[in-house]
Amino acid sequence: MSTTVIIIIAVVIFIILLSAALSVASFSYDKFMQEYNNLIEIKIAQDITILDFVHTLNYNTFNGKIALKTVERDINNYYVPKAKVIALSKRTLTSNSLASFAIVAHEMGHALQDQQGSKLKLLNFLRRIGYFFGFLFLPSILAGIILLFFGERFRFISIILFACAGLILLLAIIIKAQTISIEKDASQKGCEFLKTIMAENEVAKCKKLLNAARLTYWGDLFRLLLSWTMLTRKTNMFR
Repeated sequence: MSTTVIIIIAVVIFIILLSAALSVASFSYDKFMQEYNNLIEIKIAQDITILDFVHTLNYNTFNGKIALKTVERDINNYYVPKAKVIALSKRTLTSNSLASFAIVAHEMGHALQDQQGSKLKLLNFLRRIGYFFGFLFLPSILAGIILLFFGERFRFISIILFACAGLILLLAIIIKAQTISIEKDASQKGCEFLKTIMAENEVAKCKKLLNAARLTYWGDLFRLLLSWTMLTRKTNMFR
């Protein structure tokens, strides 16, 4: 096989991978919303409310230590490890849909992660470090570029500044990759919770929604990696 053929194959593979990554970066949230809107209209077969589900899990699994908080934004559901609080939107709390149960089970999965180990605490610690050093990312690059024009004396300093920027970017990538892993684990734990109240086909639909939600975190990672292309939306490095 000639060198030219190898180069052509490599370029084609690169373009295919780049296109796939750009697709995930651009359309993963739309895919999630499509799945969410489908399941928000489907009610759970069993006669149980979201609050019943939350309270049962809270007292059976967490000894009643988890508190609930209501938030306004529909999709803005999250778990706060330090306060042991699950924040749920009004729509999630009042809708007995498969989407709402999937979301609640996922957040309960985060609570179980918090109970069983320090994954969430470590992630939040890394994010705090990232927020602090993130402000130095662009200044390091710009200062490194400027110093290149001042001759050999400043070249070593430029290299150090570029290396610092590279380390900050690497930290951001590690944080986003760790976030994906944690979200996957929380969804798996959430599905185990759902199996106690749902039929197998209902759990499968919820799992599909949670997979779509996790894809948005992949999209966030790809937006960070592909920001140089100027073809994706901007992302917060340490979100």
